[in-house]
Amino acid sequence: MTRKHPDKKTPGKTPGGKTPGKKTPAFGRKDVPPPPADEKDLPPAPADEKDLPPAAADEKDLPPAARGGQKNARPRRTDDPTENFPAAPDAGPGEPESPGSRGSRGDQGERGDRKRPGGLPPGLYVLPSPLGNLSDISPRFREVLSGAGLVAAEDTRRTVKILNHLGLKKTLLSYREENHRSAWPRLQKVLSEGAAIALLSDAGSPGVCDPGAALVREARGAGFAVWPVAGPSAVTAALSVCGFEASSFTFLGFLPPGPKARRERIKAAGASGEILVLFVPPHKQTRYLADLADILGPRPAFLAREMTKLHEEHLALPLPELRDELLSRPRKGEMTLVVGPAKKLGQRGRPLPEDGGGGDGPAPPDEAAVREAMDASSSTNEAARKLSQTGGVSKKDAYAMVLRLGAKLGRPAPDDDAEDDRRLEEEDGRLEEDDGRLEEDDD
Repeated sequence: MTRKHPDKKTPGKTPGGKTPGKKTPAFGRKDVPPPPADEKDLPPAPADEKDLPPAAADEKDLPPAARGGQKNARPRRTDDPTENFPAAPDAGPGEPESPGSRGSRGDQGERGDRKRPGGLPPGLYVLPSPLGNLSDISPRFREVLSGAGLVAAEDTRRTVKILNHLGLKKTLLSYREENHRSAWPRLQKVLSEGAAIALLSDAGSPGVCDPGAALVREARGAGFAVWPVAGPSAVTAALSVCGFEASSFTFLGFLPPGPKARRERIKAAGASGEILVLFVPPHKQTRYLADLADILGPRPAFLAREMTKLHEEHLALPLPELRDELLSRPRKGEMTLVVGPAKKLGQRGRPLPEDGGGGDGPAPPDEAAVREAMDASSSTNEAARKLSQTGGVSKKDAYAMVLRLGAKLGRPAPDDDAEDDRRLEEEDGRLEEDDGRLEEDDD
């Protein structure tokens, strides 16, 4: 059957194909007449071959989804990386991998094995907050915070700023060590329902001089999984720029508030000779530095203030000079102090020289300091002890300096008791042997 030309007249139709008494539908262009009424009865006209879509020459040219009966087909490479890496059978699109799924879960218990559809595995997630720069937020931090059903925060005002920065809206619960007993029942109920809880502190990691340790104990004791999330830390940030080789260090946190307890804590920690790291409250900075300089002497120190923030400041000075600097101009903001190692313990973690040379620590006391110690003492032992305390050197080295200067000046040693000198050298030798054994045990 051939198509009827639209200009041909059809019985019962007016010219142009219009039916009398019926409204002509609008086709958008007035100069294009509508198709004849019996167009639907006509078979479609054959199209030109060039208008037809090209047929697949071979099954191998078809996309993977259209291949029939072809097993283990390699996916077609596309610009979308998600098409080349399909989701695992037990994980939906965009669903994060369960922490610990690559290995044994240890003592996490059965509750840590359940996976909430479309969200995080249930449990308590310990998130370290940025120290001051929101750009330090990691993709892992964002993923966990967005998937948490409840956020327990030390300071909800600071946490709201983080949520606004990420464009998230979450239910917040104020959590501190003081309200742990009242907050735990609600947190336990949320965990029992199979949800994830994110725990955040003001800055840094919860549980490190911040609330969180009690909640971790309660959650793990009740059989819930507890997941750590790596992130910012004031301790490691300060150690990374202090210039001391920190193969080992002692973290003191905040010192005791009372003067007596504070001084005893400094003496006990300083006796180890290792690097000391502590947090300095702004309102106690002068008292902290006065006690540290008085007990530890001129050990090198590094003070990092307002790290990652706009007014960040670093001060690298011996403890007495740092004390005087803070006395003359007290600082504001969060401060982390790193006290360098004592030289007398074999320089485990010795400070790097500022000139980049091969020195192994601060310069030894000069001749004037040795002479001053000799003039103020009545014996060689007393002069060596004073020089060791003020010069930051071991007692054995100080004793040798006193003897060398005495011989150079032609002055007899302040103490002519040879037996006493011999016993002192033997004692120093035993101390050196003990130090060597301790280092071997550490290795």
